[in-house]
Amino acid sequence: MPLDRIAALRAERNEVVDFCRALSPDEWSEPSRCAGWSVQDVVAHMGAAFHGTFTPWVIKLMRTDALEKGNDADAERRRHWPAPKVFDEYVRWSKRFLAIQPALQHRPGGSVPIRLGEMGTYPARLLASALAFDHYVHLRYDLATALGRTVADADANRMAVLLEWMMAGLPNMTGTDLYWLKVPVEIVLEGAGAGAWTVSPSSANSVVVDQGPTIAPQVRISGSADGFPLWATKRQPWRESELKIEGEQDVAERFLDSVTVI
Repeated sequence: MPLDRIAALRAERNEVVDFCRALSPDEWSEPSRCAGWSVQDVVAHMGAAFHGTFTPWVIKLMRTDALEKGNDADAERRRHWPAPKVFDEYVRWSKRFLAIQPALQHRPGGSVPIRLGEMGTYPARLLASALAFDHYVHLRYDLATALGRTVADADANRMAVLLEWMMAGLPNMTGTDLYWLKVPVEIVLEGAGAGAWTVSPSSANSVVVDQGPTIAPQVRISGSADGFPLWATKRQPWRESELKIEGEQDVAERFLDSVTVI
C-alpha cells in the first residue's frame, strides 16, 4: 500500500494543534525535554520550519552546515513573542505548507533534490516525511512527556512515513560513525509501520539502507516500530529499549552505539 505522506503530516499537525490549544499560559513556559528549550520554543521551531519554506530561510537551510544552531536561532528569535503569536504562526503556515504538498508528491516537483544542511540531499517529496517525523518526536517525547501528558499512538501510515524518513536519513545523519561496518545489519521493526531494512557498508566510509530483509544475516536487530524513534534519536538508551539481537553481538552493540537520527 503506497504511503500517504500528506495525510501523515496533516494528522501529526492536527495533534500538535489540539495539544497546544489545551495548554495553560504557564505550560507554554515550562521546560521541554529539548535541552534549553521551553514548550513554546519547541512549537516556535516547528512553526519556523513551515513559515521558512516560503521565505529566503529555506535557502539558508540548504546551504548550512550547522543545522542545530539554525534551529536554536529560530527559537531565540521568537522567544520574546507571546504564546498566541507563536501558535498563530504555526497554525497559519502549517496550513499553507500542507496546501502545496500535492505538487511536491508527484513528478516533476517531488523529484527535485533539496539539501537539508548537513543532513544530506533528498527528493522534495520527503519534506513531508521529515516534518511528520519531527512532529512525532517533539510532540510525544519532548512536549507531552515533559508536561506529564499523553498523545494517541500514530496509525500505521504515519509510522511508515516517519520510518521512511529515518531510514532515508540514517546514512547521512550517522555520517562516518559507521565507517567500520563490514557486514550488513538487518533491522526488523514490529507493530504499526512494521517492516525490515538492511544497512550495508558502502564506499566513502558510509552505509546504504535498503528496504527489505537480508538473506541469512550475520546481524539482526529486532524491536518495536514505535521504539525506534526513541533509541535512534538517543532519547532513550538502546539498552533500555527491549531490542532482540541475533548474530554477532559485538557488531550489533557497536552499530547501536553509532546510529544517530535527528
